[in-house]
Amino acid sequence: MPTTLAEVEQRVLRWWHPLAALALLAGLYFVSKHLGLRGDLAELRAWIDAWDYWAPLVFVAIYVPLTMLGFPGSVLTAAAGAMFGALLGVGVSLVASSVAATASFLVARYVLRDWMMRHIGRSRRFAQINRLSRDHGPVMVVTTRLIHVLPFWVVNYGFGITQVRLKTYVMWSLVGKLPGTIVLVVGVDAIYQALMRGEVPWGLVILVLATSAGVALTVRHLNQRLRADVEAAAHESEEEAGEGR
Repeated sequence: MPTTLAEVEQRVLRWWHPLAALALLAGLYFVSKHLGLRGDLAELRAWIDAWDYWAPLVFVAIYVPLTMLGFPGSVLTAAAGAMFGALLGVGVSLVASSVAATASFLVARYVLRDWMMRHIGRSRRFAQINRLSRDHGPVMVVTTRLIHVLPFWVVNYGFGITQVRLKTYVMWSLVGKLPGTIVLVVGVDAIYQALMRGEVPWGLVILVLATSAGVALTVRHLNQRLRADVEAAAHESEEEAGEGR
């Protein structure tokens, strides 16, 4: 997990975040159209419909163990858009990711904690992350979720050995996952509708762009808060060291 996120800020898409999201959607649309995936997507929706009310539970049952073992959660989240559409897809993805995040967090805290602490527990970097997680748990969790620099499973297991409370982690992890889930699920559903109907669903596209812009602004604000705290802590440490001399 990033320390102050200062080094990550340069990688985060800022004001051109919506443009990047639009370019990604357009690229996926043309690739899908070129590869002739229209029929495959229609068959996928038909297969999901055959499961009826059990389909969301099947998706969650697949999502949780795979992501706990390191499979990219973003791939499965995007797939939810093709399977369930925008509204249900977002809901199912959030439930699945919350269950997976909670389970991984608990495994790290109560099963793997000693092993993980032997490997990273003594590093200064972890000590600083642990302090930030204790003092600014919600901000750390939300920011780490929004920037998507580290894999989903790494974040889950990593926070499990910090001092973040389970309730704080689950709640703010859900908040942090919401924007990215909207972008992926709604974006894929927009592509699906464009392929099936032959016209762009601009309402969904605008929602994706607005969410992307909101993520960029939120990450920048949260990063500034964490950086200010770290700089203040470093200043206090220097003063204490000076007094000790």
